Amino acid sequence: MSGLKIPDFGDSKVKVRYILLGGIGLILILFAISVAVPVLSNPKFCGETCHSQTLQYESWKKSSHSKITCDACHVQPGILGLIKDKVGNKPVEILKELTNQYEKPINHSSRLSQEEMMNDACLRCHSPLTRKFTTNKILKIESAHIKHQEEGIRCTYCHNRVAHDVPGYTNYLTMKGCFRCHNSKPGGRAPGDCAVCHPRDFVAKKPPSHLVPNWAPPRDFVKVTAKYEHPAKAKEDISYCLMCHDEEKFCTTCHRTQMPHQRQWSDRHGRDAFISITNEGKFFCEKCHNLSSFCSNCHKGVMYPHPSPWAPVHGKKAKELGKKTCTFCHREDLCTACHGEIKMPHDKNWLGQHFTYIREHSVEPCLNCHNKKECEQCHSAHKIHPQHTIYDFSKFQ
Repeated sequence: MSGLKIPDFGDSKVKVRYILLGGIGLILILFAISVAVPVLSNPKFCGETCHSQTLQYESWKKSSHSKITCDACHVQPGILGLIKDKVGNKPVEILKELTNQYEKPINHSSRLSQEEMMNDACLRCHSPLTRKFTTNKILKIESAHIKHQEEGIRCTYCHNRVAHDVPGYTNYLTMKGCFRCHNSKPGGRAPGDCAVCHPRDFVAKKPPSHLVPNWAPPRDFVKVTAKYEHPAKAKEDISYCLMCHDEEKFCTTCHRTQMPHQRQWSDRHGRDAFISITNEGKFFCEKCHNLSSFCSNCHKGVMYPHPSPWAPVHGKKAKELGKKTCTFCHREDLCTACHGEIKMPHDKNWLGQHFTYIREHSVEPCLNCHNKKECEQCHSAHKIHPQHTIYDFSKFQ
């Protein structure tokens, strides 16, 4: 088996031939690179040809960075960063796109901005040490940028949607985004005091949402008298409220329960309403709800809160509507607190069994609902248990 024949580079003709071939090859490689790099770096290639990032591409064209290429932000400065992207990353990304394995929706969790994009690319144009930042005068913007840079925080940790403000994606350049670090909770990454970020003349002001008419009732109000606007905002995003207000201390002071109501609230609200009515009076539910109409939407046939006196007449309603109507709000042990161990409402055959209960326990629980005349209707007419027996009707008063 003959070995690989090595060219005789001692021959000047062979040497010249291979030098020429190498030069031509190098020229071709450089030409390919000169064509490929601009193509692969063109935003239109990224937005339409490769990633099919229609939303991202369109949002970039409308942004303040529309004159900046993708590479200016997404590729680390320098020749090594360019080689890493075009030789290492681009073939992988193209392969994923062709095999339909590319992340879709694109970077929805902002993983690139939060974990990978470094400050070097941003600082080539944006530096808090060399330029002033435009602001709406509600933030201490210059000192804030310098402090964050000194702490090594990525620019894109806050500015995650600077060129791709796509609907449905989280934009951390909001107060909610700030509260990932700046909050008043124990162990927070950064101070949560308002004056840390805002000038003093701003701290004393209420946010615009709170300035609408009927935003919230006064703290000492008793009963709802108008439609208030803050519940809709709280239902939309309770975290917006909790940026300034403590849920346990602020919300429950008025509502006396977790707000907004938790999921499956309809299954448990009766218990909370019962506790509220028992301990504090019906007044807490009435702060938000008109009880005369709101409760009856679900609780058909029974007035809420129950009219007074309710105890003497509730049995009739319980028989009429069934046990589940009562246990929707009340625990079953509420019945036994008055009725003892007697099942309520009584079973169909209770009339033939009631004497057993009275013999073993007492007649007293029966007297909570029944009077002497009800017993005498049967017992006197049929001369059952005459006066000299242990069942003394004189107790039935």
